[in-house]
Amino acid sequence: MKTVEKGRIAEDLACRFLSESGLQIVDRNYRFKNAEVDIVAYDGDEIVFVEVRSKKSIHFGRPEETVDMQKQKSVKQASESWIFENRIEDVGVRFDVIAVVTDYETATKLEITHFRNAFWL
Repeated sequence: MKTVEKGRIAEDLACRFLSESGLQIVDRNYRFKNAEVDIVAYDGDEIVFVEVRSKKSIHFGRPEETVDMQKQKSVKQASESWIFENRIEDVGVRFDVIAVVTDYETATKLEITHFRNAFWL
């Protein structure tokens, strides 16, 4: 299975989890130059930019451990572009990470962990 397919499965699981938690998904896979944000959602009147990371097991580390400074910068760059492009003003912004441990073949979640305010702008 290709990495892109694995990412889509994890993002689908993350979107379902966020929606069930009361967030409103407004965009997915927003790209700006080489930067990307996986999910854009509203949590009340706050915009939430979500990075989704996944693995099929935690034997060699947890998914959230892969969100390094370079990835944070990339998400921040894409989020700034999204805010500008959508003419958003005077709203709270939050950066979350959703860590998914899943069986990619069956698209079954084994574990989902939501890290609110995982990093800052």
